[in-house]
Amino acid sequence: GDFAGMGAKMTDEERVELAVSRNFARTAQKLLRITPARSKGALEAFLSRYDAHNIKTILLSRKLGKPKEATKNLLMAAGSMSQKEIDAILAAKSADEQYEAIRSTGFGAGFLRSKALKSPLLSNIRAALYSPTQDQLEALLSALDSHYYYLAAAGILPGEKDADAILRLIASEAD
Repeated sequence: GDFAGMGAKMTDEERVELAVSRNFARTAQKLLRITPARSKGALEAFLSRYDAHNIKTILLSRKLGKPKEATKNLLMAAGSMSQKEIDAILAAKSADEQYEAIRSTGFGAGFLRSKALKSPLLSNIRAALYSPTQDQLEALLSALDSHYYYLAAAGILPGEKDADAILRLIASEAD
């Protein structure tokens, strides 16, 4: 169930939060499977926030020297990345391995090609992703957010039911 495989050192609150995250991730994947094709792009774009969240969490945790097992409890396969893909990014043992793990995902490939990444960050992206300076980390986190906002806004088709409300929600997140 949702409580399986949780560390013994977790508080009850952390266990509940992790169980809720696991449940939400399963629900998001079910929604993706049953959503009509013409609306699927909008849902995928909106759920890409969890892909950005997962990469940001891994980058921050690595920078702070957090154990991988503790970081894993903060990750949620609710976007386009599978748990296996998220685990590969987390388990990377080198800059090249992490870059390839990110690039192998749909979200990651799009992010690495996106206009959100700017020079000089782009010139040394592999090292910046694996062992960033504070400035590089801030630039990466901002670029991940920008890429998500771009995807989310682009996933909303003009004239789609509730498009204006969804765009306002995305804009409020960006503030």
